[in-house]
Amino acid sequence: MTNINQEKHITVFNETLKHQMTPLFNDYGVSFAYLSGSYARGQQSVLSDIDIFVSLPFLNTITTEELLNLMSDFSRKASEVTKLEKIEISILERIPLHVQFQAIKEGILLFEESQDRRIMYIENLLKFYYDHKIWYQNYLNQAVEG
Repeated sequence: MTNINQEKHITVFNETLKHQMTPLFNDYGVSFAYLSGSYARGQQSVLSDIDIFVSLPFLNTITTEELLNLMSDFSRKASEVTKLEKIEISILERIPLHVQFQAIKEGILLFEESQDRRIMYIENLLKFYYDHKIWYQNYLNQAVEG
């Protein structure tokens, strides 16, 4: 359970992060972005990284090399702007469905270029996630059973 001072600190951190990152989100064509993980839950420690999940609607129009260069540059600039070195930026469309779901479910919205686009993404995610969840649970059960 967090106390009032912790909650204030978390709110100030989140608002500062939003303010610092919004120009980068715009520059890099991000549709929407979430802060997730331990910082979103208020359970961060000195070892925690800052997990930011972004949606990039133009993914299908660039090469893998261009994407790697873009993300490398984006991560470097995010660290420069925020003065934080432990920022991990993940592309929602490139991670497993259960990770996408968790990032959105527990995440804090940092940025959205279009609410309609974000809602459409979440609707599509939910359609696929619940089918995937059954498969993933069976997979985990089989892995445990041997």
